[in-house]
Amino acid sequence: MKKRRFPGLVKHEGTQDVLWGEEVRERFDAPELSLARYIKDGTVTDVDNGE
Repeated sequence: MKKRRFPGLVKHEGTQDVLWGEEVRERFDAPELSLARYIKDGTVTDVDNGE
């Protein structure tokens, strides 16, 4: 059985570096902030409680 790669099926949604994440957590004083919600475009729209 041969594994096949389909690079056209992978869609890049955006990335941010670690320092961006730490800066966002410090700015909003929210260590439990869910960064996955904001990683696509890098803008934090509102403070959340991590849930």
